[in-house]
This record gives sequence, structure tokens and C-alpha cells, in this order.
Amino acid sequence: MQERQGQTVGVFRNVLLYWGRHSITPEPPLLAGKRRQLEETVARITACGRVQVTFPVTDNAKVETRRKQLREKRMLPLKNIALGQLEFAPGAEAALRVPHARASAQVVAAAALRMADALMPHARLLRSAGLSKDFLREMRHEARGLALTIKQSAEGRRRLREATATIASELKKGLGILSVMEGLVMLHAPRDKEEWQFARRIPKKVGRPRTVRRRKPRVALA
Repeated sequence: MQERQGQTVGVFRNVLLYWGRHSITPEPPLLAGKRRQLEETVARITACGRVQVTFPVTDNAKVETRRKQLREKRMLPLKNIALGQLEFAPGAEAALRVPHARASAQVVAAAALRMADALMPHARLLRSAGLSKDFLREMRHEARGLALTIKQSAEGRRRLREATATIASELKKGLGILSVMEGLVMLHAPRDKEEWQFARRIPKKVGRPRTVRRRKPRVALA
């Protein structure tokens, strides 16, 4: 949650505390409803703030490194070794096809899994090329891990978009509730107006300090 958003939520909480100290008797039904709505708004914003912390942005540089390693250090060598030896095997050419260098991580991971599945029955060929018996297993593990990261990243981005949109909507709703409450204060408790304004005051946004430009001294002409 951004600092400005957090300050606004703090104002909502201060307003709820204000009504705890300055109740109107009998309480107008409109005020009771608005207090309940503001409590719900604070709860939704808080929950969305937790989502923003739970789903951090994926490190795209690390994903790109894993994608390149899987493609260049696993798939390309296997293709070059096996394609000529298995040229007559059904479906071998398609299974051994390596995606383009700029293909997405998701495409590379899926192709790596297909390649590993196709080469599983040809373990003897791979051993004759000096590859360890765990080479394909490790390749499958890397491909599955990369695919899972991409899936979680997409889900995280979706949840973040939803949380951000909900926070914006709830902040707008909360500010509207404060406007209604202010009218109720003016009508029923004008003596408490100063404390109300203090409770609902949102700090001004702090910007960069203005740079004072010094004027260049004028040069007197002879």
C-alpha cells in the first residue's frame, strides 16, 4: 500500500475513533449505516494491503536466466546429440524441436518437458554421450520449476491488479462517507466541528523542496 493510501486509511480509523468519543444520542440511522460502511471499507483495504505484501513482483531477471540455461545448456545439446540418431523415430523431430531464442519462459518449459519425455526411452544413447543418468530428471525438475514460477507470477499479478483496483475503489467510497459524516457533525454536533476536522484531516502530500535559483549578477556595460 502506498504511503498516501496508508495515510488516508489512518484518517478513516481516526474518524471511527472520533465517533467512539462523540456519539450522537439518539444516533441517526444514517450515521450508524455510514459507520458500519467505513469499518467494512477499512477491513477491505487492510486485506488488500496484505495481498500486496503476499504477492511480491517476480524477479524477471532470474526467470530469464533460468529460461536461457534450460534452453542453451539442456535442450540445444540434447537436440544436436539425439536428432541425427533418432531421425527415424516417430515424432522425434517435433519432440526435439527447440523454441526460438526469444520464446517465452512458458513455451521453453513446455518444450523441455516434451523433449525429456521423448528421450526417456533412450537413456542408453544419452549415457553413450557422457550424460549422467540424472540429466533428464534434472531437466524435468528445472522445467517444472520454471513453469510453476511463471504460473505463480501470473496469478500474483492478477491478485495484485485486483487488490490495487479494490483499494482505489474503497478509498473513493471512504472519502464519500466522510463527506456525509461531516454534514451530520455540522447538523448535530457543531461544537465538535474543530475536533472533527482534526480527525479527518489528511496530511498534505510532501513533495520535493523547491530549488531556489540564484540570479546571475548583471554585468555593467562600460
